[in-house]
Amino acid sequence: MRKKNLTPQYFTDQTGRHLVRLPLSNAECEAVAEAAMFDNLRAREGRIEAPFLNHADGRNSYPTVYLPNSREQVTLGRALLNPPKGYRVTYRNHSPLLVTGENLALRAPWADEETSNTVMGMLLAEARGAEVKTHA
Repeated sequence: MRKKNLTPQYFTDQTGRHLVRLPLSNAECEAVAEAAMFDNLRAREGRIEAPFLNHADGRNSYPTVYLPNSREQVTLGRALLNPPKGYRVTYRNHSPLLVTGENLALRAPWADEETSNTVMGMLLAEARGAEVKTHA
């Protein structure tokens, strides 16, 4: 049996966005994230092992990563955004395999939509940061 290639694969989509395909170690699918967000996560956390699919809530499956610096397992969306405690990361198109700024949203019981959108804008700017050049 051949070993699965878990190397992130960088590519540019038809609109010119730099993205990365992240093969999931325990599933025959992949997550897609913004390259700058993923590169900045790796710069912040160090070596990130291949994401895996976690069936945590019994209904949905979420790409999950182990963060070596904090020693936590978190969803890929949460790892990329690094939101404050209490905020829940949701997916606008209901697909947690598409982890781009346009598909991510924040929800919190105390925050109205305007507040959540403001926090989301700040977190996206920070997550995208200055693009770390680790890909072509």
